[in-house]
Amino acid sequence: MTRVQGGPSLTGSLALASVCMNLADHGRARPDAIAVVHGDLRVTYRSLAQHVVFVADDLTDRGLRPGQIAGVVASDRYLHLLILLAAQALGVTTMSLAQAELGAPARLDGLCDRIIMADPSSSGSDKMLSMPRDWLQAILGWPVTDRGWGALERDPDPDFRVRLIKSSGTTGVPKVMGMTHRVQQGVIEKILLHAPPFVLAHPDFLCLYNFAVRAAHARVLLTLQQGGTVQFTGANVIWDQLASGIGNYAMFVAGDLERLVRTVRHGSGPFASLYLEVIGAAVPPQLRQAVQARVTRRTG
Repeated sequence: MTRVQGGPSLTGSLALASVCMNLADHGRARPDAIAVVHGDLRVTYRSLAQHVVFVADDLTDRGLRPGQIAGVVASDRYLHLLILLAAQALGVTTMSLAQAELGAPARLDGLCDRIIMADPSSSGSDKMLSMPRDWLQAILGWPVTDRGWGALERDPDPDFRVRLIKSSGTTGVPKVMGMTHRVQQGVIEKILLHAPPFVLAHPDFLCLYNFAVRAAHARVLLTLQQGGTVQFTGANVIWDQLASGIGNYAMFVAGDLERLVRTVRHGSGPFASLYLEVIGAAVPPQLRQAVQARVTRRTG
């Protein structure tokens, strides 16, 4: 059986802000600034705002309603981001899922009113919103305008449960915690308190992980609220990107960082304008010394 647990209540100065409202502001003030890089795709803030509105309208037409809980299955990280932001704009609670978490034994789909399936699947049910294979291509092909962004500008309810966050399930009983908008913004504010000034001025975040990783989701939201750039990347190319001057902010699970350090080329680092966060475990002194010698001296 899946259990839903309540989260703590935090209050911060960002509690009444939202990433959706900031998208509209950035889209007007800096329409051509790059918000997201995903492979060959470079998305401006103007386009990102419009894409979110397109997806929100499409999901509404397909029956998604405020107050519902939607599980999101989408391996493409840009499409996944659009769905999460559109759902937040609509007042829908989201939970990021993998196909393996639908049905037994996890039964996480049992918590959801609807399942937004953006990946091809032969399974179907009354709650499934299965998107066509070319859905993202259709979204990217729709004409972009500066009008009709009202869906992004709804005042957020600080106590609205915006996300359901999963545990790892290692105990055998999956646990899910509800996160309110106030708590989500409080998490972002805490991250901001530790970030160096050059990151706060313009985060250029190298995102290695999918949105089931809570820390990655929070930092993508932070980057967009600050008007920075999210770079969806992978472990096999991130070192080449850093060496090319791409990115000033990255986050690693401790084990992934250790693997990166083992593969770095001597003489190409450390990078002075790189802030690196580590999650998942304490960093052993030997690994920290190697990171400071080969990657960056700015870690958190």
